[in-house]
Amino acid sequence: MLAIFLIPAGLCFACGRIVCDMRQGWAVLGAMTVSFVLMTVVVMMAEQQAHPALQALGVDQGMSALQSGGKTTDFREALDLLEGATNLEPYRIDGRKIIREFEE
Repeated sequence: MLAIFLIPAGLCFACGRIVCDMRQGWAVLGAMTVSFVLMTVVVMMAEQQAHPALQALGVDQGMSALQSGGKTTDFREALDLLEGATNLEPYRIDGRKIIREFEE
């Protein structure tokens, strides 16, 4: 996870060295940092809000739904359904099988 921040920072400093002006590298890093912080704040605020469509249906979207004895099996079934919908294993091509059939 540290590399997610170190690699872009290193590239900013490399950019400053390439143009022979480290101030430009610092400026790029500063702009990237400010935009990252602003976008993180926006996303965190959006994640704290309830989804309007679910709210209109009267669904409790807070942690209190689980803490008050909500069934976790419903969540588990939803996750299994999502896993099954995104599981592309039956559609993957077996390369070795195709090569064997071609060579025969």
